[in-house]
Amino acid sequence: MEKWLIILLYIIHFATAGETNQNSSNICTRCKCNSKDEFLLDCTNQNFEHILAEWPPHNQSLVATFSYNNITNLGQLPATNQTAKFVFDHCRIKHLEDRMFFLIQNVEYIDLSHNLLTTEAISGEVFKGPYSDRQYRPIGVKTLNLAYNQIHSLNTKFFEHMPLLEDLYLQGNDFSVLDPSTQIALGSLTNIKVLNLADNELTVIEENVMRNVHSLQDLDLSSNHFDFVPKPLSYISKNLQILNLSNNYIFQLTDESFLGK
Repeated sequence: MEKWLIILLYIIHFATAGETNQNSSNICTRCKCNSKDEFLLDCTNQNFEHILAEWPPHNQSLVATFSYNNITNLGQLPATNQTAKFVFDHCRIKHLEDRMFFLIQNVEYIDLSHNLLTTEAISGEVFKGPYSDRQYRPIGVKTLNLAYNQIHSLNTKFFEHMPLLEDLYLQGNDFSVLDPSTQIALGSLTNIKVLNLADNELTVIEENVMRNVHSLQDLDLSSNHFDFVPKPLSYISKNLQILNLSNNYIFQLTDESFLGK
């Protein structure tokens, strides 16, 4: 049953490619292709409205850049067996198709910054990997950039399919508070090393966020509305190397400000 499901999904993907995907024939005459240590595909500012139907042939890691296009609805990405990095910043993206990475397990880097994504438009379903053994495999993403969108909350299981995530960028969104579901989501990132929550409207950081992220090394809380150093930072003091609290309303620092007292 599982085998037939996968085959069916492949058939559906390629059967509809001509209707919902950008023509990929001779794509390297329109986009820039460069093959050295990695296969670089640069389709910046090409007025694309859809993702490609398939990638150009490549036997190396794929780095595909689609900055400054008009891909308002980002559909399922075509298959590759290689390690992949994807850049979709400044594309006016409003919607992400569920199981966008169904045909790609080895994606390491995803940049969706500077788009129009809302809380309602994103979910953990987007980041499900290939289906195998009656379950969806996780994807290998280590860096996820969702900066400068319109996100105000995250689903509790938002990172369920991203167990290797190390760097998360959420600056410039609409987080005025980290609601309970967002706290649970962020608190599940046991391998996180870099977390950027700058340029939001936060006034507090809850303990539920900091309690389990012991591996955090770089935390950016600049350009928020803090008027004191958040006490829960004491939970991450062991490994934290960089803390940015600039451009807040903190009016006093004492010897105990960074001790969680």
